[in-house]
This record gives sequence, structure tokens and C-alpha cells, in this order.
Amino acid sequence: MGNVAERVVELEEEQNVDQQQQQAPTLLLVFVPNLWAERVVSELQRAGVQVHAGVPADEVIRALQKPALIILDDLLYTIDEQYLAELFTKKSHHQNFGVIFVSQDLFHRKLKVVRQNSMYIVLLRAPNSALAIRNLGVQLFPRQLDFFMDAYRQATREKYSYLFIDLHPTSEPTLRLRTNIFKGDDNAPQVIFLPNAGF
Repeated sequence: MGNVAERVVELEEEQNVDQQQQQAPTLLLVFVPNLWAERVVSELQRAGVQVHAGVPADEVIRALQKPALIILDDLLYTIDEQYLAELFTKKSHHQNFGVIFVSQDLFHRKLKVVRQNSMYIVLLRAPNSALAIRNLGVQLFPRQLDFFMDAYRQATREKYSYLFIDLHPTSEPTLRLRTNIFKGDDNAPQVIFLPNAGF
């Protein structure tokens, strides 16, 4: 009986450690163009987000409390291609941070390495990017392009909707294409797109 009680205490302690680790704040660091309104920056800072203008210097990234999430918003034309590639390959893995890169142009020449090293891609409704989205579908689903395009159309039907593409090597193949994955998605159920025999 004592062994069971000891194991229960051990499990409770493990659960407490897990909860503390989950509750530990992950540092969010947003690098934005200088065009952002001061009001938006103030709101982010009040929420505990560190906000910096422009491309982050190596010293700034090294000084971050880890793990960290770095969000680069609309810096495609100001960031060096080699530096961006290193962020997504060597630096993020060795320095324990993730990168979210927000861009209007998925197929810009600077983004080839980024695209190939991305675990997740989120596509928003973008009628002016139909060819780029089709090209991505050809790369990711060469034998199932119609399935991919249909999933994209269904997922992005509504304003501000998106298709979440899960490219993580350990993810289930059946979970590659989804939408409504975030809790705040208007309480809509998560949708998983699966090919049928017609595709």
C-alpha cells in the first residue's frame, strides 16, 4: 500500500512540475516595420510582448530568454536572404526559438529556404495569389492537386479564414490540412480535410 501512495505523490509532483512548465511564460518577441501605429505597439507591450522595430540583430536574439517565439511581420524586403535562411535553419534549432514569418509573397526568391524548412504554413484567402497557392499545392500534393485546391477553397470561404498546412515530420498524414485549429475561431469545430476516392 505504501508503494501506491508513494507513486501517487510522485505523479502529483510530476503533474505540478508539468503545470508549472506549461504556465511559464514563453517570451514573444515581435519585430515589426516602423510603420506600425504607436497605439498597437503600446497594446502589445502592455500584454508583455517585447516589440522591436526592424530586423533583429544577432545580439538581441542571443539575449532572449528561451524558449522564445520570434514573429517577423512584413520584413521581406528589409531582411537579408542569408540571415533569414539561417534563422530558419541553424539559429532557431541551436538557440531554442521558433519563428513565425508573415509575408504577402510565399514564393519570393528569399523564401525558398524558409518554405522548405517550415513545419507549418498558414494560407489566408488571397485571390491575387491563386497561382502561388496552386504552385504550393503542386509541390506538396503532386498527385492530389485537386484535393489540395478544394481544401484551400473550402477553408478560406469566409473572411479571415485560413488553411493550416501541417508539414511536421511526426504529424499524422491525415492531419496535414486543417482549419479552425485555434480556440478563438468563432467556436467553430476543427475541420480536417481528407482526400476521397474522387481525388
